[in-house]
Amino acid sequence: SLDDVLAQHAFLRREPGDLALHTRAGRYGVQGSLVLPTGVGLVVEPGTELVFEPRAALVASGPLELSGTPEQPVVLRGDPTRRDGRWQGVALLRSPQPSRWTHVEIRGATGIDRPGWRLPAALALRSAFLDLEHVRIVDSRARTSVLVESGQLDARGLAIVASAGTALELRDSTSTLEDVEVRDAMRNAIE
Repeated sequence: SLDDVLAQHAFLRREPGDLALHTRAGRYGVQGSLVLPTGVGLVVEPGTELVFEPRAALVASGPLELSGTPEQPVVLRGDPTRRDGRWQGVALLRSPQPSRWTHVEIRGATGIDRPGWRLPAALALRSAFLDLEHVRIVDSRARTSVLVESGQLDARGLAIVASAGTALELRDSTSTLEDVEVRDAMRNAIE
């Protein structure tokens, strides 16, 4: 429930009349996965760094608005003091509203791997729309760095660096890609 999410993640706040949760700029440890209730969005301010424990992920079915700037990006990463800084990544599933990310970095994601649920991507979209501008996926240990399935990805200035698997995989999806850079992908750049 929304109350459970707010109780578990004290860095989140709710604003009156808004269906999204919000963060203030700062560095926050995420203990346990951040799973948003159906349809609830997340608005992340510039300069926010979310540091996830190893088995944690960000899972949403509402819009994710991650609004960094060149000077103050939004960073999603694992805790560098635990298990080589790995965490499970982001899953955006069946969101009827578009998500927009600007100046965001995802670092060290492995993909979701739990009993009964495996999603081997650092950033996974299923039946969702995501607009990316100046986003970096760095040091992905997942089978796929960015997986789009039955969704839409618009990306300008997307960089996928040091991917252990396929950098970008599109399944039954549409995309508009401009200025995409893939460096050091161990498997295919784009499937």
